[in-house]
Amino acid sequence: MRMLATVAMLCFLILIPSDVIFPYHILNQQTPSLNFVFLRWDATPINLRVDLGTLGGEDGRTFIEEACDVWNSVPNTIQLCGTLSNFSEDITVDNFESMTSANGGNIDVIFDETGEVLSQLGLSPNSILGLALVSSNRNNGEIGGVLFVLNGKIVSNSNSDLLSTAIHEMGHSWGLAHTPIGGINNSNNVSGLDPIDTSAIPSMFPFKIPDDDAFGRTLEIDDRIGISIRYPSN
Repeated sequence: MRMLATVAMLCFLILIPSDVIFPYHILNQQTPSLNFVFLRWDATPINLRVDLGTLGGEDGRTFIEEACDVWNSVPNTIQLCGTLSNFSEDITVDNFESMTSANGGNIDVIFDETGEVLSQLGLSPNSILGLALVSSNRNNGEIGGVLFVLNGKIVSNSNSDLLSTAIHEMGHSWGLAHTPIGGINNSNNVSGLDPIDTSAIPSMFPFKIPDDDAFGRTLEIDDRIGISIRYPSN
């Protein structure tokens, strides 16, 4: 999930137990607390089913195609995105539960133009930029499907870039978690020994990127290492 607000980052890190904020893993609840499994598709490429509707008044499919290109271009990584096909109709709050699945063996992409789908899921369309619901086997981490929602209600601009959000949520779709790298940066006035430049904050940072959210369109080293370890080409 990707959010607008950055002021909550410190609270976010404090409230979550320290052994669950490491990047790129989830805990296996059936094993001791420091044992964990990586979320990963067993075989790639993965096909995507894409909403017929618009996203922020634009052709939403273009955002997904560009996000696929970004993740498919990482060196030393196998091809991740497969075929993009369209749903037979526009996905709305009235039909998304019957038309989509988070456990169907592919990635289902919803363009939530009104924010009503997010509201139905109990989330605020005024602050949530996107969401990826990943279904997985908690014993071995194998992903069974993803429901991927992009919020078209929030205008895409330097404060909330839709393409950056699509790239971020697609990272979750491959099994990557949030990274805290970037929490101390040179724009938020939080003291640190070596604040990171905002242009170098990873795409998998959980909030919009300060100064210009379009920085999230480019994968940083943390993103590239995470995905190449998860899906190595050799």
